[in-house]
Amino acid sequence: SQGIMETRTHYEVLNVQPTATSLEIKRAYHELVLRHHPDKLAADIADPSSEPHITQSDNTSSAAFHEIQVAWDILKSEETRSVYDRQLAGLAAKEKVAVSAQVDLDDMECSLIEGQYYYSHPCRCSGQYQLAERDLEESQSSSSIVVACSSCSLHIQVAFTEADADEGEDQGT
Repeated sequence: SQGIMETRTHYEVLNVQPTATSLEIKRAYHELVLRHHPDKLAADIADPSSEPHITQSDNTSSAAFHEIQVAWDILKSEETRSVYDRQLAGLAAKEKVAVSAQVDLDDMECSLIEGQYYYSHPCRCSGQYQLAERDLEESQSSSSIVVACSSCSLHIQVAFTEADADEGEDQGT
């Protein structure tokens, strides 16, 4: 389904399937870091015997390394990976699912997990709708995002403003 996401998923960045084990993700990350780390590239450029194709622009290699690091930061933890997987499911299903409710971001519980703000809202099935602050920042819409329940097939549409996406840092709950 083309057009759902403008950027690559974290799985695509690390060249792994969404069904990959934690070990497979870790191996892929280490392989990519070895290949794209700025210090490694600087050493290769400084080495006169290195092959010419290794000399990428600093901006390109730095951006690739940053993208790899962001993907690893999400996928290395089962908790953050689970939230991310639900967000991917929500994005993929956005155009296909009926939204069961509309919820304002201000009505969601905010918590800090591993330095990232997450918002949650209870589902009628006793599951949770979970949303990361990063998802708000990366949302293709500037006013709402569809979120899947962690336990059932229901989805909600979360309404927010750009100011809401920045407020998580101030809430401290």
